[in-house]
Amino acid sequence: MQRTRGSLTVLALGLVAVPTALVAQTSSTAALAGTIRDSAGHPVAGAVVRISSAAMIGGEKTATTSANGAYRFAALPPGIYKIAVSAKGHPALNGTEVLELGLTSTVNWKFPASASATVEVVGAMTTVEDTAVSITQNFDTQALSTLPVERSVVGIMNLTPGVNDSRAWGGYRGENAYMMDGINIGDPSGGTQWIFPNVDWFSEVQVAGLGANAEFGGFMGGFVNGLVKRGGNTFEGSFNAYYADSKWQAKGKQDHPMVSAADKIIPPSKNWDVAFNVGGPIVKDKLWFFASAERTEEDNTPTGAPTAQRNQKVMALAKVTWAASQNATLEFLAEYDYVGRDRRYVDYTTMPEATQKEVAPNHSYSLTWTQTFGQDKVLTLKAFSYGGRYDQPGMGGNAYSVDLQDLYEYDATKAPREFFFNSTYEDYNFRGRTTLSATFDWFKTGLFSAGDSHAFRFGIEREQVSDEELERFPGNINLNAEFDDVGVYTSYMIVGGGWNVRQRADRLAAFVQDTWKINDRITLNPGVRFEQFKGRFYGASNLWNQNTVAPRFGFAIGLTEDLKTMLKGHWGRYYAGYSTYFIDRAIQDAIPIKQYYDWADPGYPYINLFDRSTWPSTVPGYVDPVTGNQNDLYRTINDLTLVDPGAKQPYTDELTFALDHKFGATWSAGLSWVSRDFKDSLVRVDRAPDPSGYWSTYVNPITGGNIDYYRTRLYGDEHQYWVTNAGSEGKRKYTATTLKVDRRLENNWSLGFSYTHSKLEGNIQRADSYDKVFYNKNTMINAYGNLPGNNDDEFKAHALYQFPTGTRISAVYTYLSGTHWNQTYRTAAFDGTRYVINVEPLGSRTYPSRSLLDLRLTQTFRFGAKVATDIFVECLNVLNRQAATAYTTRINTNNNATSSVYSYYMYPESVDPGRRLQLGLRVNF
Repeated sequence: MQRTRGSLTVLALGLVAVPTALVAQTSSTAALAGTIRDSAGHPVAGAVVRISSAAMIGGEKTATTSANGAYRFAALPPGIYKIAVSAKGHPALNGTEVLELGLTSTVNWKFPASASATVEVVGAMTTVEDTAVSITQNFDTQALSTLPVERSVVGIMNLTPGVNDSRAWGGYRGENAYMMDGINIGDPSGGTQWIFPNVDWFSEVQVAGLGANAEFGGFMGGFVNGLVKRGGNTFEGSFNAYYADSKWQAKGKQDHPMVSAADKIIPPSKNWDVAFNVGGPIVKDKLWFFASAERTEEDNTPTGAPTAQRNQKVMALAKVTWAASQNATLEFLAEYDYVGRDRRYVDYTTMPEATQKEVAPNHSYSLTWTQTFGQDKVLTLKAFSYGGRYDQPGMGGNAYSVDLQDLYEYDATKAPREFFFNSTYEDYNFRGRTTLSATFDWFKTGLFSAGDSHAFRFGIEREQVSDEELERFPGNINLNAEFDDVGVYTSYMIVGGGWNVRQRADRLAAFVQDTWKINDRITLNPGVRFEQFKGRFYGASNLWNQNTVAPRFGFAIGLTEDLKTMLKGHWGRYYAGYSTYFIDRAIQDAIPIKQYYDWADPGYPYINLFDRSTWPSTVPGYVDPVTGNQNDLYRTINDLTLVDPGAKQPYTDELTFALDHKFGATWSAGLSWVSRDFKDSLVRVDRAPDPSGYWSTYVNPITGGNIDYYRTRLYGDEHQYWVTNAGSEGKRKYTATTLKVDRRLENNWSLGFSYTHSKLEGNIQRADSYDKVFYNKNTMINAYGNLPGNNDDEFKAHALYQFPTGTRISAVYTYLSGTHWNQTYRTAAFDGTRYVINVEPLGSRTYPSRSLLDLRLTQTFRFGAKVATDIFVECLNVLNRQAATAYTTRINTNNNATSSVYSYYMYPESVDPGRRLQLGLRVNF
C-alpha cells in the first residue's frame, strides 16, 4: 500500500507523481523506481533523487536519472521512505512512499511549470502491479498486532483469499514454500514448515505465489515469507502476554449419538503465550540489533478424547545489522526454537498412555552481505543453515502396544478405546538444510529504445538437505487383539516394518528476471528459472536426477493515463520442490519387511487386557510347553517401492488475469481469475501381474445395493510397487475468480473484504507419490470428482476502527462453504492389507458451511511519549458455529451381506472450537 501527504495546492501547480507499477522484486527487500519529466513531458536527465527511511541503515541514499529520466533504488528494506527530487531550473519535489516486501514501487514525477516553490506529493498514489497478485497480500506490523488472528504463519496465510487450512489455490498443504528473510525454512520431507517462528519477529509477512516471477520456485501452492526485524536508530521494544482458560470456552455442540455429554465438556486447561522483543542501535547508523524470546503453552482436546493434548513452544532469535560502509551491509541471524507435545494423537479411540511425546529442538543461522556498485548494480550474498530433531517416542517407553482392531466391537465397560499401553509406533527424525545464494540486480536504460528501462535480476542458489527418519513399533512388536461377548482374545503380532530413511538431496537453481518498462503505461516481465534436483540415500548414487526449465511471462497495461485502472496477466510454470517422499521407499534397508506371527495361535486365548501376566509369549516361534501352540510366521508384507528412472518433476501451469482499479486515495478493487493445471504428479502403482485376481461385491449397509471390489490373489511380498508419473490419467485442475476490495487505514478506520468462487476437480490430491488413488484397482473406484480440502465459495472480511479515546475494535470474518467428502467402505484384509473404496463419486457430499467471526477490543493507555500499554480481550468464534470439518466416512461394520451401518459413521472427528475468550496485554516502549 502506498501513502502520500500534502494539500490540494500541489495539483494546481501541475505536479504529477504516479506509481506506474508495483512489481515483483525480491524475496527479502523492496525497490523504488520511476521517471522524472519536465512540465512538457520531456525526460529530465541528471535529476537527483534522495531517499531516507528509519528502516534503512547507513543514512540517505542518492540516485541520478539517466538520459531517459529514469531512476531506480534496488534492494531496499521495506518501510516508509521520504523522497526528495531536485534538478537545475526546477522546484524541489518531496513525497512519501511505503515500500512493501517483495515489491517495487514505481513513482513517476512531473515538474510543474513554476519553479518558485518546493512542493509535496499528495493525492491518490495509484498502486498497481505487474502480475495478478491483487489476490495475494502483505501484512505489516500494525496488521499483525491488531487483527484477532492465530499467532502463527498458518494463521496469517489463511487471511488470504483462496488460502484455507494451509491449502493455497488448489495446492496441497505440503506444496507450499515457507521462507524467512527469503530463505527456505521448509521440511524437505513433508513440505510443511520446519521452523515455527514467532510472528513478533516479523516487520512484514508476504503471502503470495500467483504470478510469481522467476526468482521464486519450489512450490505448487503458494509461499509465505516473513521479513525479520533488524532494529533501528531508536531503541524500541514490546512485552506481549496472552491468556485463555478452558472455563471461558463453550462446550461442544456435536449431535452424533456416539458423542456423549461428557465428551462435549472441555477438560480444564490454561493456555498462555509470553513474548519479549527489543531492538535498537548499538552504534547509530552503523550497528543495529533485534532480539526476541517467547514461551507458549496450549491445550486442545479432540472430540471424545479423555484428556487434552498439551503443546509447548520456546522460540528465541537475535539479529545484528552492520553498515560496513555507505555501500555495504552485513546481517547475522541466530535462531532457536523448540516444540514439545504431550499426549500427541490422543482422540476418542486412543488412551492417553497410547499416545506420543514430541520433542523437537532446532537451531538456525544466516549471514547476508549486500554490496552496492554505483547506483545501478547490487550484489547480495546469503548463507543459511538449520538443523534440528523431531522425535516422537511412545508415552509407554518400550512397552508393547495393543491394538483392539475396531471401534464397533467395544463394550464400553470393558474396552472403551482402541489403542492401549503405548503408541503403535515411535518416530525419531533429524532434518538439516544448508543454502548458499547470490543475486545480482542491474538497472539498464535505453537498451531497446530511448525510453525503455530494464531491471534485471540474476540469481544462483545451491542447497543441500538431510533427512533422517526412523519409525518402528515400540519394543519392535505390535500386538493385535479382538473383542467379543466374552472378552479380549489374542489375534496376531507384527515384527519389523516401519522405515529407516537416511537421505540427502542437492538442489541447484539459477534464474534471470527482467522488469521491462516499455513506457509509462506498459510493463513486461519475462523470466526463466532453471533447477536441478538430485536425491540419494547415504552412501549411494542418485535415485532422483532431474533438470527443469520454468518460463514465466507477465504484463501490466495502464488502461487510463493516471494508471488507476490496470489490466494484468501472467503465465508461468511452477515445479514442485524436491521431497524426500519421492524416493524414500526405494531400498530395502530403508523399508524393512513386516512379519506377521500368530499370537498364541491356534488357541486364541482370552486375556485380561490390564494384567500382563495373562498374556501368552510374544517371542516369535515360541512353543508353549503345555499346549504345544506355536507363534508361527504366516504372512510377510514388503512395501519396497522402486523409482521409475524416467519419472519427472511434478509441476503446474498457471494462467492469471486481473483488472485493478483505484478509487481516490484510500479505496482499491481487483477482479482476478486464475487457472492451474497440475501435471506429472507422482503416484505409486503395482506392476505385479495378478492373473488370479477377480471382481466381487459387497453389500452397502445403507442402500442395500452392491459395492464392487477387487480381490487380489497376491501375497503381501509379491507386489511390485513403482513410483512413476500419473500421466494423462492423473488430473487436478483448479480455477477461481476473486473480487477483492480494500480501504487502507485513514481517518481511524480500515476495511477489506473478498469473495472467491473456485473449483478443484480431479483424482489426485497431492503430487509426492503418497496419494493412494493408483495403488490398487479398489482405490481407483469412484476416484474422480470434487477433490477434498477446497471451499467452493469463500467470503473473508476484516475491519478496524479507532476511537479518539484510545479504544480500538477489530474484526475478522470468514465464511467457507463446506469442503467435499464421500462415503467409503473398508474392505476385508487381503493378505494383511485393507482398502478403502469410494462408495460414491469422489467429493459427492459437503461438510457444513463455516461462519467464523473473531473480535478484538483494545484499550490503549499512554505513559509519556514512548510508552503505551494495550489491554485487549478477544472473543473468538463469536457466532459459536461449531461446524464439523472431518467425519468418519466409513459406512460398514463388517464385510458381508449382513453388515450393519458402522456406529461411528459421520462421527465428527474434527470441529471448529466453540466460542472462547482470550485476554491480552502489550506494552510498547
